[in-house]
Amino acid sequence: MFRTGLLLTALFSPLAQANAPAAPHQFWISAGSNTATGRNAFDVGFGYQLGYRYHFNEHLAADVAWVEQNGGLGSALSLGLLQESLDYQGATLGLKGTLPVNDWCHVFVRAGINYGTATHEIRNKDEVRLTYQGVRPYLGGGVGFRLGQHWDLTAEYQHIDMDNGFASNSALMGLGYRF
Repeated sequence: MFRTGLLLTALFSPLAQANAPAAPHQFWISAGSNTATGRNAFDVGFGYQLGYRYHFNEHLAADVAWVEQNGGLGSALSLGLLQESLDYQGATLGLKGTLPVNDWCHVFVRAGINYGTATHEIRNKDEVRLTYQGVRPYLGGGVGFRLGQHWDLTAEYQHIDMDNGFASNSALMGLGYRF
């Protein structure tokens, strides 16, 4: 844990030295597909995130988001052979580090913590519904494109650890508005 904190400090400290942007506030939405795994469980589904981000400067921002991921597609794709689903909903709080590639493109890394509820539903002879809550880390990264002065489009891979050994991997497309 200490090494992770040291690594994040080394990554984000130089980014905090730049000047503050003219439009520091941003609302964004991301949506895409996700896979959830853990404890011999697997599920495929869709998810979305709604968030707010405050840009300290062009390279460092703090963000908070509501995350929902719904499973069940694994059961449909397996023609009913897979009788379980894994859903997740919760909130994330973290930092986003951005490095420009050129005037209209940038790469970014997001990292922080999430607090949420993972619901594992198993449908055999008897239906079993297990719920797990906890605080765990998340990590994401991707590429963003400016669509003018206020809009940007992102493509992101994100890994969210959940309580009790569950995890989610998501491929997300996002749209953000800065003001």
